[in-house]
Amino acid sequence: MLIYSIFIFLLCFLAFRFSKTLRIDGINNWILSFAFTLKVVAGFIFIYIYSEIYGIGDLSGDAGDFMTESKLLNNVFYQSPFDYFKFLFGFDNINLSAQYLSESNHWGAGKQSIINDNRNILRVHSLFHFFSFGLASIHMIFICFLSTIGLIQLTKGISHISELKPVFIFLLLLLFPSLLFWGSGLLKEPFMILGLGFLLRGLFYDGKKTKRILLLALGIIFLIGFKPYILLCLIPSIAFYAIYKSVPKYKLIAPIMIISGVIFALLFLFSSKRDFAIQLLSRKQYDFNNIGSGGVFLNYGSNFYYLQPEQFDQLMIAQTADGEMCDITPELMAQVNEGKFIMLKDTLNAKIINHGGFGEPRDTIMLPDNIRHTIAYINYRSEGLIDVTLINDSGKQLAINSIEALINSLFRPFPTDPGSKLKFQSMLEMWSIYLILIFAFIRKKALSQNEKALIISILLFIISLSLLIGWVTPVIGAIVRYRFPALLGVLMISIIMIKIPKRLSKELN
Repeated sequence: MLIYSIFIFLLCFLAFRFSKTLRIDGINNWILSFAFTLKVVAGFIFIYIYSEIYGIGDLSGDAGDFMTESKLLNNVFYQSPFDYFKFLFGFDNINLSAQYLSESNHWGAGKQSIINDNRNILRVHSLFHFFSFGLASIHMIFICFLSTIGLIQLTKGISHISELKPVFIFLLLLLFPSLLFWGSGLLKEPFMILGLGFLLRGLFYDGKKTKRILLLALGIIFLIGFKPYILLCLIPSIAFYAIYKSVPKYKLIAPIMIISGVIFALLFLFSSKRDFAIQLLSRKQYDFNNIGSGGVFLNYGSNFYYLQPEQFDQLMIAQTADGEMCDITPELMAQVNEGKFIMLKDTLNAKIINHGGFGEPRDTIMLPDNIRHTIAYINYRSEGLIDVTLINDSGKQLAINSIEALINSLFRPFPTDPGSKLKFQSMLEMWSIYLILIFAFIRKKALSQNEKALIISILLFIISLSLLIGWVTPVIGAIVRYRFPALLGVLMISIIMIKIPKRLSKELN
C-alpha cells in the first residue's frame, strides 16, 4: 500500500509539473509541484493530529466520521449500484437512508439544516474509496491535489490587480498557516478553497464568456455544496461590486446606500424569514455552547437527552449493548465514541433537546431504571470555551452582540483566554496577518477607484463572515478554524494595496 500511495502522489506531482492547464504564467511549474508536496506533508500532520493527539491511533472527530460513514455509502454500491447512484445524485429517501445508512450520524439533517453539506463530503469520500482501499492518506492526496488547484485559481484571480509578482502571491497564500493546514485535511475546507478560487477567477476573468460562466458556476457549486454559509457571506460583496460596475456616478457611495436599503427593506417586509434566521442563529449558538461545555447526548427517539459533565460520576458506560458497565473516567473518554451505552446510577435532572429542530429544550428527570441508553455524542468541557452573550431568539440582542461577535472572530484568542498552547500559534498567525496589513497600508500605492471598490467588497465579506462566526461560536479552536477565510480576505486586501518600489520591481524582473 505504501508503493500505491507513492504512485498516486507521483501522478499528482507530475501533473503540476507538466500540465499546461495547471500552469501559472510567471511561475516555474516545479514550484507548483513543491506546493503540492508541502500540502501533502501538512495533510499527514493533519492525519497524525486527528489520529494520535485527538484519537487513539484511529482518525477521530469529523475526519474519522467522514471516512467511516463514506465507507458505509461506498458499500451501498456493492449491494445495489442503482441505490448507490440514487444516494450520489440526491434521489434517495428516508426509507433508503434507514436501509443502508442507519449508522451514519452525518447523512441525516434536521430542520436547522438548510443545505446538508455533510452529505456532499460523504459523497466525495465515497468516490475516493473506489481507489483508496480505505487508506486515509490516498483521500488526503486527492484532496491536496484539488486544494492546490484552488490556490492556483486564487492566484490567477488576484494577480492582475496587485504589484506583487504571481509567484509571491502564490507563496503567500500557500504559506498562510491556517490555509495550509485546514486546506490539506479530510474536511470540507479544501473544497471551499477550490470554490473560492474558481469564483474569484471567474469574477475577474476577461477572456471567453463561456469559460467565465464555467468558472463562476464551478465556484458557486463547490461553495453551495461544501460551505454554503461562505457563499451567503459573499453575496453582499458580489452585490456591491456588481452595483459599482453598473451605476454611472457616486460609484462607491451608491452601492452602499442601495445594499443598506435592500437589507432594511427585506428585514421589515419578510419578518417571518427574519425571525427564522434569528431563531436559527440562536439555536446554533445554544447547541454549540452545549457541545463546548461538554456533556453526553443520549438518543431519545428523534431527540436527545442531555447530561452535563458534572453528572458523569453518576453514570456508567459499556462498549457494547451487553458489555460490562464501568465508571466514566477521563482516560475512558479518549476511547468513547458514538454508539456506546450509558446507564444511570442515580436519579438525574436532564434536558430533552429537539434533534436538528427549533423546539425549546425541556427539563426532565431520568430514573436509574437499568436501561442502556445509546450515546449520540460525549465530551468533556472544551479547553477553549469562552463566554458569549446568548441571543435567546432576540433580534435586538443579536444586534447588540455584533461588537462582541466581531471582536471574538477577528481578535481572539487573547493571551488570557483559556485553551491549550496552540492558542499562541493562532495568535502569532493572526497578528502576523494584521502586521502585513499595516505594512501594506504604510506602503500603500495610489489606489484606483476599481481597487477601492474591491477592497470594500472584501471588507463586506470579512464583516459578514466574522459576525456569523462570532454570533454562534463560543469555542476558540472552532473560531480559529472557521475564520481563516476572513483572514484570507485581510491578506488579499494587503496584496491589493501594497506598493513595490520601482528599484525592487526592476530587480525582480
